[in-house]
Amino acid sequence: AYPQISGSTADPDGDGLTNNLEFVAGTSPTDGSTASPLTITRGTSQLNLSFVAKAASGAGYYGSTRRYALEESGTLTTEPWTPVADYGDIIGTGQTVTYTIPPGSNRKFYRLKLWLMP
Repeated sequence: AYPQISGSTADPDGDGLTNNLEFVAGTSPTDGSTASPLTITRGTSQLNLSFVAKAASGAGYYGSTRRYALEESGTLTTEPWTPVADYGDIIGTGQTVTYTIPPGSNRKFYRLKLWLMP
């Protein structure tokens, strides 16, 4: 066994996500191009945040549910991260989820939180 490749804290593809985080996210630990499931696109007057909420299926996921929360914060250092209304507990079933930041909104930071529930 090679813990630098197969260990839970290893990052064999160098994308910044450990094998454990790749398992939770449902991404490949050998494909560095899949680091972030969250994409940002610009519309005519707004920004859209989207991701595919993958189901927890396949080897090792028996009885688990993958859940997602889109979170926001006014700063990266002092304000807490809070769920965006109606985007705080999304069960992954393979659906695409899109949040449109309303035009004229205050500037905020966004992140995607993922976790597995037994």
